[in-house]
Amino acid sequence: FGIAADHHRLVFVNGRLAPELSRIEDLPPGVFLGGLREALESDPAALEADLGRLSGPGDNLFAAANTASMAEGALIRLDSDVQLERPIELLSLSAPTGEPLIAQPRLLVQLGAGAQATLVEGFAGLGSGLAFTNVISEIVLGEGARLSHQRLQHESPQAFHLAALYLELAARSDYQCVTSSLGAAWSRTEFHLDFVGEGAGSRINGLFMAGDRALTDVHLDIRHLVPGCRSEERFKGILDGRGVAVFDGRILVAQEAQKTQAHLSNANLLLSRLAEVDT
Repeated sequence: FGIAADHHRLVFVNGRLAPELSRIEDLPPGVFLGGLREALESDPAALEADLGRLSGPGDNLFAAANTASMAEGALIRLDSDVQLERPIELLSLSAPTGEPLIAQPRLLVQLGAGAQATLVEGFAGLGSGLAFTNVISEIVLGEGARLSHQRLQHESPQAFHLAALYLELAARSDYQCVTSSLGAAWSRTEFHLDFVGEGAGSRINGLFMAGDRALTDVHLDIRHLVPGCRSEERFKGILDGRGVAVFDGRILVAQEAQKTQAHLSNANLLLSRLAEVDT
């Protein structure tokens, strides 16, 4: 994962924060980086406005299960005009215990007006073993805020991974993401992005791979609700053996969202006659 010694870091093992592996010292003023449980106990009022607002109470079994255990997870909060120079690493590791493992972390990112940060997020398995990760991320960008987000999901062939990201972009904010789904028996990644302020922009570039008998899903729901915003999504897939992939993307442009710029593309490479992509 290219872990850097000087990066701010939160490490979760089997869904629980591992303080001994994390590195959260030397944070500049106006930045909170820590466990969601700690934040709920120390300052719940600061989370009331956003925690659970974008994802809702859960419209399916997995979302509801995550909501029921949302105290386990991470909070990243930057006050207005704070520009964090060093990236934040958020690593979720699955370690074999001899029993099937279920981890359901929740991530809340709050960037105030004019704030800037880089987030590097990784999911990996330490050895083999049946594991299921069910993660929900809520990302709220204030006016003029900027977030660069890198995601890498590379788990064992016995792993199952479900990730749903909910984003809200205020006026003139910017979200840049590179996401990669490279390994698991079954994985699904969802992006739900709402433009709620004029002049905001987003670019999401993605790569997914599915080896023999693996299945990977990517689902995009981009909603342009106000004028003058721009979005671009480019995804590429590589499949081998009996690998299967499903990709679908929806861009909704509201009637009042004039001068919208929206682009979406998906290109796939099949290395086997038995591989399948449904786009």
